[in-house]
Amino acid sequence: MCQARKVFFLVLAIVCLNYYTVNAQCECTLTQGNLETTIEPIQGNETAVSFYQYNTPSGASSNTSFEQADYATIFLYEDTNTGVISLIIIFDSAGQGDADGGNASIGFNFDCFDDNPTIEFSDDPGEVTGLGGTWAWAPCCTDGAVISGLDCTSTFDLLVNIGAGITNFQWLSGSDNIALNPDVVELPSLNLPITINCSVGNDKDKDGVPDERDLDDDNDGILDTVEGNGDFDGDGVINSLDSDSDNDGIPDAIEACGFGTVMNSFNDVCVLAGIKDCEGVIQTCTPMNSDDDAFPDYLDLDSDNDGCSDAEESGIVVNGTPTVNACGLIDGICFDPENDDWLFDRVTEFVCPPNLTIQCDSDLPDAFVNLTQFLNAGGVAEDDCGELDFELINETVE
Repeated sequence: MCQARKVFFLVLAIVCLNYYTVNAQCECTLTQGNLETTIEPIQGNETAVSFYQYNTPSGASSNTSFEQADYATIFLYEDTNTGVISLIIIFDSAGQGDADGGNASIGFNFDCFDDNPTIEFSDDPGEVTGLGGTWAWAPCCTDGAVISGLDCTSTFDLLVNIGAGITNFQWLSGSDNIALNPDVVELPSLNLPITINCSVGNDKDKDGVPDERDLDDDNDGILDTVEGNGDFDGDGVINSLDSDSDNDGIPDAIEACGFGTVMNSFNDVCVLAGIKDCEGVIQTCTPMNSDDDAFPDYLDLDSDNDGCSDAEESGIVVNGTPTVNACGLIDGICFDPENDDWLFDRVTEFVCPPNLTIQCDSDLPDAFVNLTQFLNAGGVAEDDCGELDFELINETVE
């Protein structure tokens, strides 16, 4: 096949989840970032490979009529004769003003499927083998693949990262039609993960694994068996579904797995970044307990037991009267702490020296008999946590 003149890279991993029964219409939910919409397969009375119609009339290209210049186009296709559901991937268009061509690499992970989907077709021999494939095409042509055996009970993720050469990303959705007039879903991002969820049941963390089968319902790195069904902060969201179980503003995942833990936030959900396994677990952390008391940090409002709250020490500011959303997040925000001060013991007791000179504000008297008078008159002494409690050994002020 012709070589591309400008290069783009696409890394696409499909992570499957467990099988569940869905209705006969094969309706699924597509989620990417804050976009969540219902999709259905495009239906046709021929096989997916026949529908892909490679090489005729446009050579070295698919000919579905859905090809567009500089677009990545993906959709589910149902052969109405057999009920087989396939995933069709198309890059670019044949001619149509496309001036750059491109290339792509895609990795597939089908480990969780009972039966592995099959690569029914790829444009050139050797492009797709085993768990992945690589493609390259010139301005004359398209590239892509047909993957069959998904059916109406498959649920999977697409982890997408597009570099250059493709500027638009669309998912096509049928609506029980054979007229091939699909709905177009313009995807908001070229690199945010896509979840196709055809399962049945509640899915608190929107990872495609129903809560009844998910070992970490809120994807905070703490297994549900550890968090349990208690409601530590009394916000009406049990700990195993609560992204911030102590309502200190710091997500449980960061308090459990450590400062710097990378989070994803979408649809009011605050979850660990990464690829989940078949049981809905991205990462398992042993909850930290910085002060070695009876409460791990994610259930401790003062994790280092220094007298300063975790919220103050981490730099979290909440304006007005805070609210808590259905995921237990204050104001529905996935806060990212400014620092890790809440993890380290700090000395908050201040001992006055024998002689102390204080610079007073201009609206205060110039001198005081003692420190107590200074504070009573409106003078303020504070550290990073706010006003201090002083142990007055010598109150003389010069």
